[in-house]
Amino acid sequence: MPATALSGRQEPPLFDRPPPPPIPSFPVRSVDFEQQCCRRFGITRDRYLDTVFAHTLYPHARYLRRVILIFDANFFAADRDFLAGVGRLSRRRDFASEVKDFHHHPANRGLLRRGLRLRVSARRIQTLVNALLTDPPPVTGKPVRLR
Repeated sequence: MPATALSGRQEPPLFDRPPPPPIPSFPVRSVDFEQQCCRRFGITRDRYLDTVFAHTLYPHARYLRRVILIFDANFFAADRDFLAGVGRLSRRRDFASEVKDFHHHPANRGLLRRGLRLRVSARRIQTLVNALLTDPPPVTGKPVRLR
């Protein structure tokens, strides 16, 4: 084994040393929007859809919700599908594709939903998504310096 010039100790050759531990990627464990909402509102996961649905409906739709459900139990199916999809998101940048799917949902048609806005507000949901989700930093290909 070669000796170091200053200390006189014997050091093993470089190739005999164990490799350094891997650096964990960011984020180590992604938390989805549903989990973040449950923490924020202090609710369980089974109450996520009802809570976020009530929070993101247009104000005038909140008053008419029960009456609408008497006549058509599936009227808010597109909204529930949208909120379920948003609940699975772990990155903000994926929100735009969920909004696109919501706008093209077959049950999201007609005067009541489009004209009178008897539905959830995508802008209200976006405000929640922006407040609760963060995007990981972009991958640049440059090595990260740890201090």
